[in-house]
Amino acid sequence: MIQRDQDYWNEYYRQKRAEDHPSLFARYVMSRLGAGQNLIDLGCGNGRDALYFCHSLIDVTAVDQSDIGITMIRDVEPEKINCVCGDITKLSSFLDESSFDNAYSRFSIHALTEAQQRDLLKEVSAVLKPGGKFWIEVRGVKDNLFGVGEVVGRNAYIHDGHYRRFIVINELVHELEVAGFEIVYAEESTGFAPYREEDPVVIRVTASKK
Repeated sequence: MIQRDQDYWNEYYRQKRAEDHPSLFARYVMSRLGAGQNLIDLGCGNGRDALYFCHSLIDVTAVDQSDIGITMIRDVEPEKINCVCGDITKLSSFLDESSFDNAYSRFSIHALTEAQQRDLLKEVSAVLKPGGKFWIEVRGVKDNLFGVGEVVGRNAYIHDGHYRRFIVINELVHELEVAGFEIVYAEESTGFAPYREEDPVVIRVTASKK
């Protein structure tokens, strides 16, 4: 994550601006998980989804560079969730390889540069067990915010104080395959992440480690 955005999200969570109920994506994923599985939440934020998975009897490791977000999770579940304040693109530096059944990334990949995304996919492949699932929800180039703000890279903008890079679904699928994943499901649609009066076009991908 870019340092500027680490400061942004710390302030965002400090002001308690984030939603505290589980996302539709978390509910979607939970309905497809097996009993006794574990999951790593990549870019967990204030823990809205990590806490939901934990309370649904999933063994959760929650990772985020926002120390404020991590503290909020620890305040609610100091023992049941393994919380790590760290860089999701360097998972193998603090996690064991082939240790997770599931990796979960909701609205975190579009906070990364293209190079960081490639690093993340390699790291997720390392920490997932063979056959483990990688669940992704992310903003794409069909999002209504695409093109809004200061251009800072390919499909990347700073808007509303923080960085977003909008994803091309076919490119994400290709990079997952290169990183050793088989695509189980990939779709770009509305209805995945409605928020107040908005219903943006969002990408969902499920990939399985070969």
